[in-house]
Amino acid sequence: MSKVFEVKARRRDRVGKSSSRKARAEGWVPAELYGFDIQENHHLLLPRREVEPLLRGDSWSTQVLSISMEGEGEPLMALIKEVQRHPLTGELLHLDLYHLVRGHLVTVEVPVHLVGKEICPGLKLGGVLEQFLHEIEVECDPRLIPDEIKVDISKLGIEDVVYVKDLELPEGVKATEEPDAVVLVIAAPRVEEEAAPAAAAVSAAEVPTVAEQKREARASKEEE
Repeated sequence: MSKVFEVKARRRDRVGKSSSRKARAEGWVPAELYGFDIQENHHLLLPRREVEPLLRGDSWSTQVLSISMEGEGEPLMALIKEVQRHPLTGELLHLDLYHLVRGHLVTVEVPVHLVGKEICPGLKLGGVLEQFLHEIEVECDPRLIPDEIKVDISKLGIEDVVYVKDLELPEGVKATEEPDAVVLVIAAPRVEEEAAPAAAAVSAAEVPTVAEQKREARASKEEE
């Protein structure tokens, strides 16, 4: 299960570009909290120093936040659904948060983590790892969201394939992807493609150039 991170937030009194810029300058990140049980989105401000570390790596989409606001009772549980950054500077601009309700299933993309690459027989024989799915969409209770989905490739040979239906998921977690969708394959080494240029080079070396053909023709006439 994903770890729950506690974050202290405050409500936004004003919305708009100017107020958002001011909030970011003061160290806050504007955020929208929404969910099936929320009629009107909550406009929030989250401290950047607490949020930024959670966005490092590939597993931020599985991070569960416990958002507390002073004087408002129990914390709100939420998932980070979207992260907006400045395209040039990378500055964190905005977050979309989805409100979690215990007992209500949620859909989330969980990163795939490969184990056993260093001892994979297929790779040792020159096979090529081709991974088609780097995240798997799953459905589960918010309390059961996994940090990652491990795929053991330590025994895979050349041309072995791992499908979504082959994944070992925790109890209570169901993949929503097509069961026959390919996660990865150990493809055969491209020996023929590499050998073809070499063969072409040998054939070219065996064919005399135009200059060589002319010299041979002159030598033949002189002998006559």
